[in-house]
Amino acid sequence: MKLHPSLFLALLACMMSACGEGDGAGTQTDTTDIGGYSLTVPQALSTLPGVPVSNITSIPLDYGMGSININLSDTTSATSGLTTKLQLQPLTHLSAPSVGSGIDLSSSVWQKGWNATDVEVTVIDDFATPLTTQSPGVITGPVTLTKVKNDATSSATANYEQYFRHSPRPYRNTLGLSVMSHGDIVAGIAAGDENVTHAFGDTASGTQLSAFSDQDTNMTGTCTLLPSTSALTCDKLLFAQATAVKSTVTYRLAPGIARSARLVTQPVILGTTANTQQQWADISGAMTNASKSSKVLNLSLGANITNNDLSLSEMLAVLDASPYTTTPEAVFTVAAGNNSGPCNKNQSSTTFNGCNAIAVALAYQSPTKSTTLVVGALDSDGKAMAKYSNRAGLLAQRYLLAPGNSGYLDTDNTGIAGTSFAAPRVAGAVAILRGMFPTLSAAEIANAVLLSANKDINDDGSPDFTGVSLVYGHGKLDLMRAINYLRGTLKLP
Repeated sequence: MKLHPSLFLALLACMMSACGEGDGAGTQTDTTDIGGYSLTVPQALSTLPGVPVSNITSIPLDYGMGSININLSDTTSATSGLTTKLQLQPLTHLSAPSVGSGIDLSSSVWQKGWNATDVEVTVIDDFATPLTTQSPGVITGPVTLTKVKNDATSSATANYEQYFRHSPRPYRNTLGLSVMSHGDIVAGIAAGDENVTHAFGDTASGTQLSAFSDQDTNMTGTCTLLPSTSALTCDKLLFAQATAVKSTVTYRLAPGIARSARLVTQPVILGTTANTQQQWADISGAMTNASKSSKVLNLSLGANITNNDLSLSEMLAVLDASPYTTTPEAVFTVAAGNNSGPCNKNQSSTTFNGCNAIAVALAYQSPTKSTTLVVGALDSDGKAMAKYSNRAGLLAQRYLLAPGNSGYLDTDNTGIAGTSFAAPRVAGAVAILRGMFPTLSAAEIANAVLLSANKDINDDGSPDFTGVSLVYGHGKLDLMRAINYLRGTLKLP
């Protein structure tokens, strides 16, 4: 697929800033047929597969857990401590509401052997640009450490609580990055890594681990003065730490949602200064290559089309002139975008309004229209749409929601979130379904995910809309509802 010159837009990884509110739920009433193109309306399966394939394997209990061995010293004091069984990676994508309300993957899904064994998942993303400004990390602690402070005549010891900020290194990255990329976070949510242990040592700079404490409230214990004649005072300075911590860190990686899947990463370089045509050529080439063997492709990237650019009819005419010709047997999950509004807010208008061009291309072109899932974001508790998320709008028939929190914090300890991290949740859930029901086609799996989506957005026990919503699309991802539908134990309305 080629880009028309009028579409020289900066293709960017869907960024994670939150902004304004959207409008009410509404119900989809028009067909969104424009210029000879139309969205595929998901259909119920004529025959359900019934009994799923199961591959039961042992589930480690220490995912995301590890130890930090530190040893700090200065001219007058020394601190030592060996901390064990600390959570050093996010685990939020593995528990409710990540793939549905009340669903814990370990006990509800993996324990039954539904873990996407032998399913290939490809993540097409930017793995080359480190998120240096955000420096994704995890806060762990408090940990009790012991400090010893000496002067010429005496020694004081005290226990105190220390918090650590752990910024994981991207272990799968072959480019030598010391800070995670957008693609690293996305891939870690989707799939794989179930048996990987990661270890690194910060022998000099301590760039991966920083320590901090609330010295007014977190001091514990009392100072012991030796000999008793000492006048050494046990004050806040006794508890002060440098921000860089020399350490050895070892931990088991938290797997993606499809923990036993084969994870393939396809790097593309994104950015405002890159050649847009080349960017699109890279993305299209990665899609073609991956779709030959992968059952699921995730694209947490896109382009924003402004109101003053091409009309939808013009955009679709460009696609018609240079179509994506590969017919894949893969489900495509694509981030909706983070513009806070719907794609084409006014359904009677033919002008784009902040749409993700990749989502539009996949959702409207014949080879991918029946297998594309456009994913918006819920807030972290899964009970409301995230303020930053694009609404369903024009793409409602192919749209559903999943939590958009990544589990990581930026340098201000603010959660990193976006539709970029909602899409791989759906990708992981789709991979599990493809492993459970290998006889179903990509389109049938995509239909099941959309039709089984939960319309009770706020979890109050009642659906918040009927039909298909211009805001929520089909509703919230619910893996267990999809499983039960395909097993024949859930009747859809």
